[in-house]
Amino acid sequence: MTSEKILKLKKMGQYIKILYVEDDKSVSEQFYRFLKKIFSNVYTASNGIDALKLYKKSSYDIVITDIEMPHMDGIEMIEKIRDINEEQAIVVTSAYNNSQYLLKLIDNRIDKFILKPFNNNNIFKVISKLVIQIYKEKKLEQKEVKLKSTQMLNNAVFNKMDVPLLVINENIV
Repeated sequence: MTSEKILKLKKMGQYIKILYVEDDKSVSEQFYRFLKKIFSNVYTASNGIDALKLYKKSSYDIVITDIEMPHMDGIEMIEKIRDINEEQAIVVTSAYNNSQYLLKLIDNRIDKFILKPFNNNNIFKVISKLVIQIYKEKKLEQKEVKLKSTQMLNNAVFNKMDVPLLVINENIV
């Protein structure tokens, strides 16, 4: 990954909120440090129950989770997140590639599955694609809100006018 791409991702990462769920403390700390180099808003949980509590209190752009965890595994957590938000971007990381897990993950429409141990270049590519997609969607939403607000202001001004107004836009009256 070039430094230019990393800088671009960091710029977009300021607006992205991540929930990272991992029960292995050393993996969690290492990956958290990696994520914090790119994203300003990274939140962690060590199991599905704690993650779900965080999820219910706030919204996240990307959820990255392990499968095998105490109290509530990643698959059950994903199912509960899908009940709340069907469109949530979810990346699953696991050392297991058991077909039963994979089938359940496919049924839950995860965005990506990454096998542990991590390859930083691979994980960077996966996260980059998601971030770019989410960033573009957020920018589009902001433009739509701005346009709607401008239209409402224009309508309010127009409706308050006592005299007729002639509007010419690209030679159209």
